[in-house]
Amino acid sequence: MIMQISDVLIETEGEFIPRFSDSEKYVFAYHVNITNNGDQNIQILSRFWEITDANEKVIHVKGEGLVGKKPTIIPGESFEYTSSVAIATEIGFMSGSYHGITQDGELLSFPIDLFTLQIPNKVN
Repeated sequence: MIMQISDVLIETEGEFIPRFSDSEKYVFAYHVNITNNGDQNIQILSRFWEITDANEKVIHVKGEGLVGKKPTIIPGESFEYTSSVAIATEIGFMSGSYHGITQDGELLSFPIDLFTLQIPNKVN
């Protein structure tokens, strides 16, 4: 059984990266901060992303770890990382989930709320 728990806070922010972008691809960094507000260590084992551009093209990305790591986050601590994605439009969206395990061996799933990728000042 995989539980969803509310003791994990996931904060996200997208950032346009103009120096790696052109008229055919728009590159965005996304910054993630995962805070463990629970009472057990949790280890993040894998991730799943759904990335949608303004043309409604959907890309699914899944794999082990986060930026090459499987971090263990102790209660009261956070893990931060930055990664990037390229899409074909000036605006897009990402959402997904992380999957992990507690120190007691309980499998967990953490939803990642939808957030926007956009060139600054494109949408008011």
